[in-house]
Amino acid sequence: MKVKPLRDDIRAKLTKLLEKAYDKQVGLIEVQGTSYRSLNFEVVTATRHLLDPHRHYSFRVNQKYRAFCFKADPDTLEVFDVNAHKY
Repeated sequence: MKVKPLRDDIRAKLTKLLEKAYDKQVGLIEVQGTSYRSLNFEVVTATRHLLDPHRHYSFRVNQKYRAFCFKADPDTLEVFDVNAHKY
């Protein structure tokens, strides 16, 4: 699966350390797919019940942050936000 390049406005908000972790996780998605265990790739609960072809997903960037995305097409993800994960 491919991941579209992160938009400049989103990338500008990331610290260097967070950007490095994000790039590592994107590399895992592109090589291993979304089922790789450390990604903790999941459907976002708020949209789970909707019959929307652009269902929202999230994956772990690090212990504190998650990236939120949707499928731009069947083999491509587009990330629209990276923010702190709230438990």
